[in-house]
Amino acid sequence: MPQKLQRRGPVQIGRRDILPEEVAFLTGQPRPEGADPVRWYALTYESGLKPSETPSALWRAAGEAILRAWVARRPGRRPHGWWLVEAPEPRRRVGGADLPSLSWDPERADGRRGPRWRRTLGIPRAWAQFASGVIQFEGEAAYLDRLGLWMDGERDRAPKTAWDPVDVGVQR
Repeated sequence: MPQKLQRRGPVQIGRRDILPEEVAFLTGQPRPEGADPVRWYALTYESGLKPSETPSALWRAAGEAILRAWVARRPGRRPHGWWLVEAPEPRRRVGGADLPSLSWDPERADGRRGPRWRRTLGIPRAWAQFASGVIQFEGEAAYLDRLGLWMDGERDRAPKTAWDPVDVGVQR
């Protein structure tokens, strides 16, 4: 279960504070009790939002503070908002079942929201439905290491579990 991040003070977006449900969305937490479900849907599907309210705009405004707090408690990992906005590429496949050759890319861009891997913590999950079994992708720490994306002092604090490959798919 994801740990809740404690806010130390308001984060401003333009002339307003970032809302608790926006922080929850950017950190991959469940929709907070009492949060507007229509607003949550709008964040998830980037539908009906003002340009200043999109996940990208929210991350630009609050991402640095969220990332610092996240890494302090979860070294070697990144929050949902980081994967949505900043991740330079998907995670690499490191093992598991064979993938079929397809004439189309199941991870293709999806309208305004971009490639699907951005919404699944960098893992191209769409491929799993075509695999003959479980596929393994590099762990978050391995991804950060490969691309040189560590924050100062973070690498030494990353737990072994952050390096472990991630299994995606079904056992057949």
